[in-house]
Amino acid sequence: MVSRFEHDIAACKKYLGEYVLDTRVVQDPASGNVATIQPCITGHYLSKADLADPYIKKQFDDFLERHEAMTRDGYGPVDLIGQGGVLRRRLSNIMVLPDKRIRLFDAVTADLSDIQRGISVARLVKNLVLRRQESTIRYFRS
Repeated sequence: MVSRFEHDIAACKKYLGEYVLDTRVVQDPASGNVATIQPCITGHYLSKADLADPYIKKQFDDFLERHEAMTRDGYGPVDLIGQGGVLRRRLSNIMVLPDKRIRLFDAVTADLSDIQRGISVARLVKNLVLRRQESTIRYFRS
């Protein structure tokens, strides 16, 4: 599990650079439990209303260009909507900080290659979430 987190974070850092919140992955040797350690940040989830600010919009456009390059190069898309974006039109894994910088704080890709082929609940859920994410991004761009 640690290697998957580290792989995803490294890919996100490579493509998304400064937009990715610094993250360290640690594992308890006794239990095997995994945790990520990040600096404490404050802000709010990215919404379409935030894009009315030219500084935030410029960052978001740059972020999406980099994200698209990442997926073109064979990486899975990053889960941008998170739990807070499934039912509401926002990208809850991207925070808008008080100084208007945007930061991705959950750098996990939605790579479906590790899920067995065929019908599975996990594959179905991930596909639905990715469709919702694509729909939300189209909404943000409209």
